[in-house]
Amino acid sequence: MCLQQTNDGNYGKLDMEPQPPITIEADNCWNFKLDKGDIESGWYSIVCCVVFRAIPETIKSLIIDPKQYDANKRSVYMGKTCNTVAGYDELSQIPLETPTRLRLHRQMEVQEKGYIDLSIKLESEAPQDFELHYVELELGQKQTPGEIVIYGEGKPEQVIHVHHDTNNGSSPQKTLSVHAFDTSFNGSYAATLCFDEDQKKAIFDIWSLYDPAKQGTPRTSKLLARGAINAVPSAHADFADICLSVSDSGTTVVVHSQEATNGIPCHVMSYSPFVPIDSDFASQTWVLTKQSMCETLTGFFGYGNFHYTSMVNPHLKDERYITFDGKSVCVYNTVGAWTRIRTIHLGHDLNLAAGVSLVPSLRGRYFAWTGSQGIVSVWDFETGSQVSHIKVESDALGAFVNLSRDGALVVVSSKSAISVFETRSGVKLGEYQQGLGDSNYFEVIPEGEHIMILDGMSEDDSNDIVSRKIVSTRDMSITRTFQVHKDYDVRFPLTCCSSHMLTYRQGSVVNIMRADNSLISAPKKTFEPESVTDMSVDLHASKTTWEYTSHSGTTFTMSTTISVIHGNWMSILSMTCQSDSSESLALPVGSSHLAYPSIFFPESSRLVMVTGRYLQIWRLEGGTTPEQFELELVWVLQEEDEVRHPSSDICVRNIRRARGNTSGTQIELSLTSPAWFRRLRRLPDDPYERNEATITIPVSESDTLSIPEEYRVRHGIRGVVDMYMNGDSKCQKRAIQYLRTLVRPCSAHPISCIVTLCRLWKSGEKTYFEQIISELLPVDKITWVPNTNGDESANPLAILIKRAETEPNTIGVAKVIMEYCVSHANSARNLSFLAPIFESMNDLMTLFPHEL
Repeated sequence: MCLQQTNDGNYGKLDMEPQPPITIEADNCWNFKLDKGDIESGWYSIVCCVVFRAIPETIKSLIIDPKQYDANKRSVYMGKTCNTVAGYDELSQIPLETPTRLRLHRQMEVQEKGYIDLSIKLESEAPQDFELHYVELELGQKQTPGEIVIYGEGKPEQVIHVHHDTNNGSSPQKTLSVHAFDTSFNGSYAATLCFDEDQKKAIFDIWSLYDPAKQGTPRTSKLLARGAINAVPSAHADFADICLSVSDSGTTVVVHSQEATNGIPCHVMSYSPFVPIDSDFASQTWVLTKQSMCETLTGFFGYGNFHYTSMVNPHLKDERYITFDGKSVCVYNTVGAWTRIRTIHLGHDLNLAAGVSLVPSLRGRYFAWTGSQGIVSVWDFETGSQVSHIKVESDALGAFVNLSRDGALVVVSSKSAISVFETRSGVKLGEYQQGLGDSNYFEVIPEGEHIMILDGMSEDDSNDIVSRKIVSTRDMSITRTFQVHKDYDVRFPLTCCSSHMLTYRQGSVVNIMRADNSLISAPKKTFEPESVTDMSVDLHASKTTWEYTSHSGTTFTMSTTISVIHGNWMSILSMTCQSDSSESLALPVGSSHLAYPSIFFPESSRLVMVTGRYLQIWRLEGGTTPEQFELELVWVLQEEDEVRHPSSDICVRNIRRARGNTSGTQIELSLTSPAWFRRLRRLPDDPYERNEATITIPVSESDTLSIPEEYRVRHGIRGVVDMYMNGDSKCQKRAIQYLRTLVRPCSAHPISCIVTLCRLWKSGEKTYFEQIISELLPVDKITWVPNTNGDESANPLAILIKRAETEPNTIGVAKVIMEYCVSHANSARNLSFLAPIFESMNDLMTLFPHEL
């Protein structure tokens, strides 16, 4: 399509005689009215032939934005924008002084009538221009030699491009519009569904999604298998809402319309390769054929998805197919001959719309049902029974729900608010409203102790890049944000792979990005440092004052003194931040007889110390932050038999080497084997120094200490209690802040620290324990939800009652816990808080008849 510049504007037309190139000057918006002639409607790639004389770093971006208008000059609606913003990094690849074809990755849907308005703008900090020779519209995305594909913002890491040959390859490849697609649970495979030009045939494809490189050209997914269904019953099948799901093995795909009206009934398509589908020999495209299925799936319409009812080490034999027809959820065994193994009836009235929320809420053995207005009920696949029901504010649109990976939390978005509930009790833990619009739906992904939020309705439509927020479920504060193109959505249900998939489809293309789970939860369990440095060790007893400087330029002064605390000589480490708002913290680290090794990571500003049998990690913050010294971790470094060692002796463990990543989320230490102070005095040349142990944070495969993370956290709480008892008010404040992060159980510490503290209770320290428990269990804020499964080992009152058989002074701590439970049972109107009291009522009345 040649271009012509006239006094009335810039024009382009098919079959026009070649014209001189048009010079595009920087910081001016150039518009071209393109007459597309009689080309067929469909999805087209836009190719611009350009010549750059120079591409200096002063160029900020090249914006190319095509839109289609009808004969009345009204813009034709497009579901996904074709606007492409190419930055300097992409433009710098263009060769100079050479005509170069720039192919826009984003396709455009062209209709038969109307014209195309092409807007081009070069943004530069200095005068700059380039030549535009011609513009082409091409079917498909087949890149010719010498072409450069321009992706712009939101560049995918992997691309699925659907096409098919017509007339046995004698005609050009025709692009197919992707009507539906799905990714497997492990993130290794994808399935797409397209319709042919006559809307009479549904075409299914299965694709391989190997993990792409993080940089470079996006990889094109490999087509593994293709199949089709003839005689689609609807004349406009592409208008139907269709469920498509691919199995974790990548060999089976299930499709069915959500509604029976002119829809596609359930079909199960599969193939059986005679070589592994990821093998180098598997170069052919296999044929998907219709598979026999059980009678209850024949003619089924509704929602459906492959799913594992266990998120821990899922195996293909445990994969199920879940269906929802508006009234019931059915669970099907997919190994061998498909059979229905369970039916869960949810209501008498048909409510197919509730499936919009039910499918994203599939997490492990639980799912959420929102079919009853104002109620969210959580159900168990394994037992077929209801776990809990939660009352929520809801309008006619209902609530949208998602569950955390372990099923412990329910996140509900409704009426411009996002609420977090504890699953079994239904207790509301917090609410987030900051920056949300008036919509009833927000994309919310819970993971660990955080949720990822995108308010898709409140973002500025003119901005293609939006912010997703990482919010802590403990205090509903924003801990992090990251940028992503607004067209990308998170795939539901969430996969179990190491990264969440962000996808968007446009015409014949499905674009895939992966967001590392560390954006949301704990880092990977494999130690992958971003920068590795052998760190030096400071022994506190070897010098009295030294300094640490972080990469941000903040300097921290450390000094050691000796003081008598509770009749014991102890080393006190004083930490001071040298800033305008200098703050000091006096930290009792242990007996004055020993030297305590420490490591400082300047990139992440983390201070790591070994204090006797414990490991401590502190984050040192500079500037004017309210907390310049924050305790992040306390782990015990001894196995159970070592913990039982006489407390009068002191464990000694030194740091040999250390490394960590720049964010401070992963640390690896090489430690000497444990030794004991009395033994060292007798055997100063003990060969223990030649032995080493490796400890990683979080625990990874390279960790050789042989102590589970749960054990390290639980027994490390004793070290925090010692810090509270021996420290001043500032030190006590840091100890409480750390313990608050352990009140609510999670995968790393499945037992609340409230339970652990009751196990650690000692008569001589009862005052301190009462103070700590009172700080952690305030009557005006919900911090802990009691376990309601009847397990006495997780009931702090049951633990205290057992101790009271020999030490009756436990009533003080017991009263604090009971006051918390009664107060919140009344304010939240939830009897779950009274579970510890009900379970222990008889024993409480027997042991403390005059105290209650």
